[in-house]
Amino acid sequence: MGDDASMILMLDHITLATPAEKRRQTLERLCGYSVRFSEEGLPNIAAKQPLFQRPHASHELIKLDSPAGYPLEVVVYDACRGLSGLSVRQDEAEIWIPTQDAAGSAAFWQNFGLCPAEDDPALLAGKGPLDRMPVKIRLLEGRGGQKAWLDQEGPVALAFIVTHHADLQKKLLQQGFAVSGADDLSVNGKALRISFAASGYGDIAEIISVGRPVPAGGMQ
Repeated sequence: MGDDASMILMLDHITLATPAEKRRQTLERLCGYSVRFSEEGLPNIAAKQPLFQRPHASHELIKLDSPAGYPLEVVVYDACRGLSGLSVRQDEAEIWIPTQDAAGSAAFWQNFGLCPAEDDPALLAGKGPLDRMPVKIRLLEGRGGQKAWLDQEGPVALAFIVTHHADLQKKLLQQGFAVSGADDLSVNGKALRISFAASGYGDIAEIISVGRPVPAGGMQ
């Protein structure tokens, strides 16, 4: 990956939000994916709240893997509002993200080790030491306009396993991006430390580290 590769171990998953009433249809559309684990009744931590359009007390989580695609995490809410602009193009192994400012979005994702390709500046790519395949984001400038939310229907965020969690949060804040505090959550028997960052141009990243509790906090 890029200059921040030492902080980024891997893309853990792409988060795909769906309302409870469409849970079955959403899972049926994900051909080639198998369920690694699922959990119901997980609380929505404080770090997520500023990125919701309305309050959601809890969610169901379904972690999915595919030998040929990016790992997915289906998050089932009681309801979703609006559609996400993100799309996962499995044939090209690219994640398409509409943005209001391609340069701003590129600067945001470079903090996660993704760098512009020399021959295609709209394509950001990188591969962490634990990634099975390269991570590729294609920025679609001029196709944004709506604010990105975690409770829109469809792919909504990219989640990374990181080291030096607090250092990455500080770096993002210093660049003017919105960054939440970190909260603790046990998922599939693992103690996770989770925060979120948003570019303000249509990009949301989930920042995850394993095992060290920290105080809860809200978006700054």
